[in-house]
Amino acid sequence: MHGLEEYRWKYRTLLLFGEDEDPAVQNQLDRIRSDIAGFRDRDMIVVQISGSRTNVVAGDVSPSDGAALRKNWHNEPQFAVVLVGKDGGEKLRRDSPVAIEELFALVDSMPMRQSEMRNRS
Repeated sequence: MHGLEEYRWKYRTLLLFGEDEDPAVQNQLDRIRSDIAGFRDRDMIVVQISGSRTNVVAGDVSPSDGAALRKNWHNEPQFAVVLVGKDGGEKLRRDSPVAIEELFALVDSMPMRQSEMRNRS
């Protein structure tokens, strides 16, 4: 799972790559912060990776090794958003900010999420 083994089968992980001063990073962070409850409801955590530093934006977990995440998921200096499912597979990759509605729609369409929603009601 390339640096995300501790989250497998527990969380969907949104990896946000880019430097803090990058406008795309700030845009994506603003979008994320607009619906933290939606991320919690979907068992999603958000990990920002800037260089080898990590910061958990949403979720109650300790950050993984940023260098390993960068090496295995996005070894480029530019902005990227990568959604990793609970199974450890890559579900989405973008080089521009992603609308929260699009992320949530993708997650909500996943069979595991469908099962979770049925079991919670």
